[in-house]
This record gives sequence, structure tokens and C-alpha cells, in this order.
Amino acid sequence: MRTRLRHPALPLALIFLSGAALCAQARAATGWIPPPSVTALLPTATFAPGSSHPIELTLRANGVPASLNWAASVGGAFVLDVSPASGSISVPADSVRRVTLSITVPAAAVGAASLSLEFTNQAGGGHVMKVTSSIFAATGGRPEVWPNPSTWAAVANTAGSMSFQVHSLLGAAESLVVTGGRSNPDPSNSGALFRGGALPTDVNLPGGATITVTASTTIAASAYAGNSDAMQCSMTSNEGISTALGFALVSAALPESLPAALYPVGVTPMSEDAAGRDGPV
Repeated sequence: MRTRLRHPALPLALIFLSGAALCAQARAATGWIPPPSVTALLPTATFAPGSSHPIELTLRANGVPASLNWAASVGGAFVLDVSPASGSISVPADSVRRVTLSITVPAAAVGAASLSLEFTNQAGGGHVMKVTSSIFAATGGRPEVWPNPSTWAAVANTAGSMSFQVHSLLGAAESLVVTGGRSNPDPSNSGALFRGGALPTDVNLPGGATITVTASTTIAASAYAGNSDAMQCSMTSNEGISTALGFALVSAALPESLPAALYPVGVTPMSEDAAGRDGPV
């Protein structure tokens, strides 16, 4: 009777598979990939027709300074007025800068409009990036909703909250169903999420009042500076659904969470001879 010897590479393969399974279960705060040279975040909001509101564009220069020109373009079901509609900004290396934009929704607005910002280098005019958001019209008496702040920026491993303002456009109190969720706006980090609690499932909104809803959030300790997460907040009333999107941004990483250098420290003996498909190596 012959006994087949176990291939020496099998235990190693099983270790790799086990590690992959563990990583798949621990998606939040692990496996972060460094962001691009510039992080740009632009919120989504629901505003009343005929109203003007400020929102903030948030920029971070990751590792190197950025000198940028930007220009806004609009589209969708109605024409937003954006002021200023263009500009220039210099962001020092590893710094966060904010630009306040005034958004005016026309009185006859219905549906949703898109707002895009195109960024180019001041030197040479080369394309850097483009960010897009949506502005919804709060028609039929549905409430206004917007993130406040547009982007919450803090050092990695900071505990805080992501907040949204909800404003009633009715003269009477109403009960709203709240839904939300977290996502990552960076395609390279689509599975990486900050830990935190959920938004409340329902709220009572007094007529004409403004309330704040929050979700506890802890910025990932292992994330790189410039990484970010997004949270959606939707309010459902008898008049319809109002939606907003805000962000949390890593303003600075923890030094001990990032590799500084690799250097040899010695040789580890193997418990058995190394072997490959064609025999001992």
C-alpha cells in the first residue's frame, strides 16, 4: 500500500487561503490603498426651489502641493446657479482646503440637477480630476436635507459623527422614515469603510423647524491621509424622498500605521526542504 506524501507547498497554500478568508470578513479599516495626489469631495443635497444654500468643496493635497484651476458645469432636469462658477486654489502638501459654493435652485425646479467640477493644473493646464454631485429639488413640501459639515475631516482613529440638517417646508409636524448607508467614493478603496453606527430609523420633524440627525463614525486607524468615506441620508415623507450625501476625510494618518522602511534582520530556517513541482529546489 502506497501512501501519498503531502506536498510541502500545501500548508503554505492553506495559510494563504485562511488569511484571505479572514481579510474578506474584516473589510472595514483594513486593506486601505493610498489615495490619488488630490482628494476632492463634493456633497449631494436636497434644496427647496427658489432657495440658495452654501455647500463646501473639500480638497486635500496628498504628499505634494497642488496648484489647481477649477470650473463648474451643470446639467440635468434644471439649471443650477453656482457662484463662483470657476476659480483657482493652491493647496500645500498634506493640507486640507475648502471652497464655499453658493447653490441657487430655480423656482420652477423639479427633479435633479448635476453639478460637476473639472480640475486642471495651473502649470500646463493638464487634467487632474473631475468630481460630480447631484442637487435635488424639494418639491411638493418634502423636506430639505444637506450634510453639515459637507465633509468632516479628522486625524485617523478619531471618533466623532457625520451629521445632516433636515428642514421642514410644511406648516405642521410630520414623521419621517430615515434610511442611509456608507460607501467609499474612491474606486480603489471601494470595500474599505469607516466603522460607526447607523442613522436613526425615524424622526419627528416639527413644522418649519430644522433638526440634526447624526451617525457615530470612527475614522479608520489604518487609513492613509486623504482616504475618505461617504454616508447617504434619505428622508421619506408623504410628499416624497429627500436625499443627501456627506463625507468623512482622513486629514492626517497615524505615523505608526504606515510603513517607513524595509531592511533585512536575518534568515529564518525552514523546517523542511523547499520543493516545487519538479522536485527539491
